[in-house]
Amino acid sequence: MIGDYEYPSMEAFHASGRRCGSYKSKEDIDRDEAEHQEILESILSSSSNLRSRVDTLQLGVVTNVNLHIHVIMSSSGLGNVSSTMIDSQVNVLNQDFNSLSFQFVVKSVDYTQNDQWYTMGYGSSAERLAKNALRKGTAADLNLYFANIGGGLLGWATFPADYRRNPKNDGAVILSATLPGLLTYYNHVVP
Repeated sequence: MIGDYEYPSMEAFHASGRRCGSYKSKEDIDRDEAEHQEILESILSSSSNLRSRVDTLQLGVVTNVNLHIHVIMSSSGLGNVSSTMIDSQVNVLNQDFNSLSFQFVVKSVDYTQNDQWYTMGYGSSAERLAKNALRKGTAADLNLYFANIGGGLLGWATFPADYRRNPKNDGAVILSATLPGLLTYYNHVVP
């Protein structure tokens, strides 16, 4: 559903040419912009931190990002994804971020059967409950939640500045069907 219109299928949504996005209120955007400015000023005032990251890229030093993967399924087992599919997705991440000297390393994978969480929507109580129960690691880790998410979305993620206000909400929620090898219409590059 986008606005007041519900698409009859994912195929109809894709054919419409609409794309997913995140929606924030003007107040949230203004607060984020102020925090981003504060972070940028902190980075620029501490040129040694910036110089260190540039040196790291030039020296080919790789920064590992720990992944905590949460597969959320229906009570009947719909949405179960194999370790092969997870490995394929991690390989895609590593290929895409290799030039930036980031490598993603799977630290944990868990499987949860919960019908409400399986069809969670953006900003829903189901999302909040799932993340509060499943999230692992620190701000340096990336939590990925795979489910049959609602609203016709392919996924959503929180912004780095949001972590300070709500660390339990951190992470990316992804439509399971977009994993490599499942639905072929997701396996192409959009210009």
